[in-house]
Amino acid sequence: MTEPPIQEPPRRLTPPYDREDRSLFRQRWENADTHRNRLRKRKTAVLLEALADVELSGYEERCLTWVAAWETHMVATLASLIRRAGQTTNCNHNCNQGPETIPS
Repeated sequence: MTEPPIQEPPRRLTPPYDREDRSLFRQRWENADTHRNRLRKRKTAVLLEALADVELSGYEERCLTWVAAWETHMVATLASLIRRAGQTTNCNHNCNQGPETIPS
């Protein structure tokens, strides 16, 4: 089943986006740094999962780690867009050709 577009800022990193995920909040045992690091690791994992079929370089993985520092709703939206783009199979031209060979 195709993931639907997100209509409102997500309340969690993965569907269903309208349900609150309490694990995203700071836990009693966490200080600010521990919480920030835990969330960044989790957000990085969500982005990497969305790109599971894509070969990534070390540089690209570092970029994803940087993106994972963004607000949760932004990371969730980006991961959703990546997953949905990966599910798209329609193509208006020969998808195996580069842009230089596409007729104008």
